[in-house]
Amino acid sequence: MIDLVYFGTSDHSVILLNSFKKSGEINLKLVVTKPDKPVGRKQEILPSPVKKWCMEQNISFITPSSFKKELETVKSEIRETKTEIALVADYGMIIPKEIIDLFPKGIINIHFSLLPKYRGASPVTYTILNGDKKTGITYQVMSVGMDKGNIIKQFEYEITEDETDESLYRKLFLLAAKETPEVLKDYLLGKLKLVKQNESEATYTTPSGKFDRTTFVFKDDAKLDLTRSDEEIERAIRAFYPWPVAWTTLKELSSYLKLELRDPKQEDLKVKIHKATLTNEKLEIKEAQVEGGRTIRFADFLHGYFNKIASPPAGGSQ
Repeated sequence: MIDLVYFGTSDHSVILLNSFKKSGEINLKLVVTKPDKPVGRKQEILPSPVKKWCMEQNISFITPSSFKKELETVKSEIRETKTEIALVADYGMIIPKEIIDLFPKGIINIHFSLLPKYRGASPVTYTILNGDKKTGITYQVMSVGMDKGNIIKQFEYEITEDETDESLYRKLFLLAAKETPEVLKDYLLGKLKLVKQNESEATYTTPSGKFDRTTFVFKDDAKLDLTRSDEEIERAIRAFYPWPVAWTTLKELSSYLKLELRDPKQEDLKVKIHKATLTNEKLEIKEAQVEGGRTIRFADFLHGYFNKIASPPAGGSQ
């Protein structure tokens, strides 16, 4: 039985936690997750999926809002577990060296790319954006610096052509749920050789691939460039789904579709594109949502915002 402290927050993390409980090989001594936050249009204060799981399973947890402000309290809680090793996946906060140093065997980070490619917070998004055919998960020993730690083990995964950010993250978490108990066991037994990352091959989850800005994805990053190829646009729609959702404006969409707006005064309205496909290398938009409205079939959207059309335009679908 492996005593473990786990750092995680998202609903995907629950996949891992359920697998730990089912395996009988991992004893969760403590879970560290992010604090409750406002969610949805009503901004209702809700716990993270991980906190909710811990409450249901009667697992000890803490929810620090700042390691800087609560460092001594967090250190005390971790020391009480007398745990040698920790695991982090999809946590969402930077873990300081003072916390890393509490674990004699270190903190193992599950990163959702084949490092050193796509260091940073959004590896799955950029995997899809760039049209990669292969990705995977990397187990690395956490160090100071973004995803620069020595690699323990990697597992590859072949990407299907219809993957979204959501679907690919889930599949990679399922892969991690399957492999993690054995990886931790072999690591603690000294069976795995640590491999230093090649810095010359490192890229980051930014538009440039360099560490020249934050590696998180924001709403502005999801604005579609409709001058790009249909293949690139379709990848962007999948990469930014379900958040922040690819978007454009009615004016830019009108130009792309070569259609006249019914009401030119609406040209600055934002339009989210939820779903699209490629058919014979041509983009077919399936679902759209004007800001403040609901998601509808693109055929209905076309008839609502553009002058009458005899047949589907470029990018359109009846």
